[in-house]
Amino acid sequence: MKKLIIGLCTILSIIILVIGINVLTERETTEGSKTIYVVVNQVDEGIVLYEGEFNTESLYLSEFLLEQSELKVKLEDGEWGAFVVEMCGKSQNAISGPWWTYESGNNETCLTEGYCPGASTLPIADGDKFVFNLSSSY
Repeated sequence: MKKLIIGLCTILSIIILVIGINVLTERETTEGSKTIYVVVNQVDEGIVLYEGEFNTESLYLSEFLLEQSELKVKLEDGEWGAFVVEMCGKSQNAISGPWWTYESGNNETCLTEGYCPGASTLPIADGDKFVFNLSSSY
């Protein structure tokens, strides 16, 4: 009986720990209308493929990107969330490059974590600016 109680307490403790970690690491989203600024660069050629503002009610970067037909975005799911494989008609080569990367100098999550996480887990807020780069180097 004592082993059963210890086992149940251990399982309960693990469940509480997992729930607590999920609550602490969950990224806060901003609901409602927001304006997002986007720059798309083809770095190796020194070309700006797109630059402009968008209005959206999307909560995450991946949702926003997929709703913008003029950006012609294709995403793939990976270990760390969705990532860009094609944008503005330009595809990446996953093995030899060029590769799509993105950054933000004002998105709260990107600044807090020191990098922008996968697009499907990256909350967006009004005024965020994202720069997407297709480049053969990191």
